[in-house]
Amino acid sequence: MFSKFKVATPPNAYHYQLPIVEVYEAEIRKLRCENELLKVQVVQLNEVLAQLQLQQAEKAPFRSTERVFPVD
Repeated sequence: MFSKFKVATPPNAYHYQLPIVEVYEAEIRKLRCENELLKVQVVQLNEVLAQLQLQQAEKAPFRSTERVFPVD
């Protein structure tokens, strides 16, 4: 079950950050900033698209579905 001997936990050898970790963290921060910028651009593009679609709908000729029957 339980051991009679107390096992000592090893000292934390990674209490300092390795240079590669700092590089990865900097890259992650850069990518997050880029992601936020892209989200803003998507919102702006969607707004422009909606405006263009509205303008196109306003300029489109009205197509009547009314049928004209000949009078005898």
